[in-house]
Amino acid sequence: MAVRPYKPEENKWWIDISLGRKYRHREVFEGTYEKAVVYEQELKKYLAQREKHKGTITIRQIAEEYLQFVKIHQAEKTFKEKQRVLSTHIIPFLVTFLLTW
Repeated sequence: MAVRPYKPEENKWWIDISLGRKYRHREVFEGTYEKAVVYEQELKKYLAQREKHKGTITIRQIAEEYLQFVKIHQAEKTFKEKQRVLSTHIIPFLVTFLLTW
């Protein structure tokens, strides 16, 4: 959508991308204008591809993303317990439930 100067600072640029009416991605890029434009194009491709595959995410992928978050933000013991519960109880139940539904 746009690469604009970020306030009065040099070599900082707003990358502003909108995909549809609901989703808008903004971030600050540090570097030259030419590099910011290249980065914006790559980011647009990545976000469009992610948006296209959004409906095909699996339960296992959601669980893996959740466990990555837990590993970073919670204690090791909590991570191991949540990993155990997900792999032995929740995922098998959901798979069975969705197959019989």
